[in-house]
Amino acid sequence: MPYHHGRVHTAPTPAYTLQSRTAQIVLDELVRAYKNWFEYLKNPQKFKGQEIKPPRFRPKRKPHRTITYDRTGFKVIGTKIRLSLSKELRRWLREKHNIHVKYLWIETGLELKEKLIRNIQIVPKGQEFELHIIYEPEMENREYSGNRVMVIDPNSGNFMVIGIEGFEVN
Repeated sequence: MPYHHGRVHTAPTPAYTLQSRTAQIVLDELVRAYKNWFEYLKNPQKFKGQEIKPPRFRPKRKPHRTITYDRTGFKVIGTKIRLSLSKELRRWLREKHNIHVKYLWIETGLELKEKLIRNIQIVPKGQEFELHIIYEPEMENREYSGNRVMVIDPNSGNFMVIGIEGFEVN
């Protein structure tokens, strides 16, 4: 059990309370922050005009951070979003608060298309939380009469990818 300021805390540690993929996303963000910091220390000219601060612990007055659920951690049913909870969190809720739930249900009031949702974020805002639903744009299929098609993809790992089909190089 964690020990802090002379008191024993029985709450589960954050790593155990998150769904596994969500915890991995949090750790990936932390790794990225450390990589950026060490890159800045090696080559500060590369970050000219940007304020780069070292990663640090969350302040006690603002202990919460954004939690991201990717597609493996949620399901959309009608206007509700079902978020997965870890076994450890479910056990803790049952034992400490007599709450018997397997999932966290959030009523959105929106008709959502699960296949278009990239991820769901729970964002702390003071004493409350906001639900952010990150959508991928719905692709529109169009019929073309010519024999050439050009596609521009700004969401790739590169800055931009342009593909041309039906173009012959002489």
